[in-house]
Amino acid sequence: MTYRQATRLFVTCMAVLCFVSFYTSKVGYQTTTRDAIIYWGMAFGGALFQFSTFWFLAEYFARGTRKERVRYGAIAGAICVLVFWFSTQWSVVSMGGKDAVSTHMQQTLSAAEMQGLRLYRRAATVANLGPQLQTLSQNFTDLARREAGGAFSGLRGEGDVVSTLRNTSELFANLARSVQGVDKESRQNYDRARELIGQARVSAARMEGADISDGDEVRKNNLDFAKHLGDINEVMARMAQTSSVGFIRVMNKNLTALTMSAKAEDRPEQKAAVERLKTLVDGAQAVIGQITSAGDGDDTNIEIFTMLSTQGAVWKYWRDILYAWAGATTLDFAPLFFMVLLAIAYDRQKQEPNAATSEEFWRRGTPQVS
Repeated sequence: MTYRQATRLFVTCMAVLCFVSFYTSKVGYQTTTRDAIIYWGMAFGGALFQFSTFWFLAEYFARGTRKERVRYGAIAGAICVLVFWFSTQWSVVSMGGKDAVSTHMQQTLSAAEMQGLRLYRRAATVANLGPQLQTLSQNFTDLARREAGGAFSGLRGEGDVVSTLRNTSELFANLARSVQGVDKESRQNYDRARELIGQARVSAARMEGADISDGDEVRKNNLDFAKHLGDINEVMARMAQTSSVGFIRVMNKNLTALTMSAKAEDRPEQKAAVERLKTLVDGAQAVIGQITSAGDGDDTNIEIFTMLSTQGAVWKYWRDILYAWAGATTLDFAPLFFMVLLAIAYDRQKQEPNAATSEEFWRRGTPQVS
């Protein structure tokens, strides 16, 4: 194959590649704007720039000296950087953008499910306090009944010790009711989070079936999914804040001061009974403290889930769409190989005098003399 034949072949190949690059870039730009002038103009202008510069460089690179080829190669490298930004990444959006966005949606929803389950598990741990507090309330009610018969102070009847024990019992009962209320709210929030995640999965499924060239549909699905994420974040925030552990810890810390304080006017027998019963209160404090500290290891920080644009998704999930990156880079940078091949054809022709002479006559249109 002569140098001129190789030139014609490679120019034809570059024209085809630039046309395909033009179309894929147009589809990629179309996902960001509804203005036809922008996405048609950017794609056509980029393809024209790519074709003309690589054609020009291929001709001069092949015919140049070693020093000139180095210079032209550096220029080609700079052109590749420009081509990458205005063409290659948009071709990637066209070929793999939908898959990248779908991957982001599925991974985001999986993370939301895990976070919701973690928050609900923490709430369930707190809910286990309810039966424990009810049991403690019943225990102090029994102690009050026994004290009414003089079991601790030796004094029968309704006295200050009985009143103190009943107040302690009522305090534990109130805490148990508070835990039950919080548990009910946590269940409702978790059910709402699961419902929203299910709705978001429907949006994700629509995105998987969407046509990437239909920019309006892609943007609509993205906005719909982003709205669901906003609702999910709101519910997750409520779940993180819905907890009675802090209140229980404060009450438990001051339990003795709130319930088992002897009065100055109490009789010695009553004061002695209160001191004896403080041991039971201390034991109850230890039990509650141990239960409420069980969830300290759980991270209460919540992740905020956000929607990625198609352009951001192709960068973040590039490993999942390597096929698109490979196709786009091959499409746009294949002319570099044509430059090298043309240089090889030119050098080979220079080493064959007869072929060179024939090429020269062919170029001038002069018939060869036998």
